Amino acid sequence: MYRDLKEVFWWRSMKRDIGTFVEKCLTCQQVKAEHQRPSGLLKPLDIPEWKWEHITMDFMVGLPPSVKIAPIKGVIRFGEKGKLKPRYIGPFEFLARVRDLAYQLVLPLSLSSMHNVFHVSMLRKYVHDLSHIMNYKDLTINNDITYEEAPEAILERKIHHLRNKDIALIRVQWRRRGRNEATWEREEEIRVKNPSFSITGEI
Repeated sequence: MYRDLKEVFWWRSMKRDIGTFVEKCLTCQQVKAEHQRPSGLLKPLDIPEWKWEHITMDFMVGLPPSVKIAPIKGVIRFGEKGKLKPRYIGPFEFLARVRDLAYQLVLPLSLSSMHNVFHVSMLRKYVHDLSHIMNYKDLTINNDITYEEAPEAILERKIHHLRNKDIALIRVQWRRRGRNEATWEREEEIRVKNPSFSITGEI
């Protein structure tokens, strides 16, 4: 953002102001969180003094599902659902620290099916801003840490001509998503999966 703006604008402390704005941006915190530092300490294994001096083995079974989530589009193609870019949800208040590497969070009722203890590698720091509005009422997390996205608007429309038939395609902007993540979908499939959504309502 700084490189793009400095070509046409300049003011004192410009780079610092842009960094502060991006740091507080809710979309950046949810989508670009991989560029942030983990919100805790990650403890590496100790280096053994000599090979085969210490041998350990851990068995982990029955772990509960936890954090970063992957949204899936509400459209099925060839029996499989397409995925959008994963993102973080939140913020959530942490209730207690569990030893050194995990936190217990306060989750809303809509996420009560999820385990509320998360490893620090699954969490990211949240920078508060008064303009942020959080809404989890329409967010239902599945057991495999996915949730279904619903279409919000139709951006474009085109006809794909095949040898024997024509297929109507629409470019869909998904709920809680920007225009850059809009995808081309079959109009017929969107109409069947979302009967209450107005296909002709927005262009």
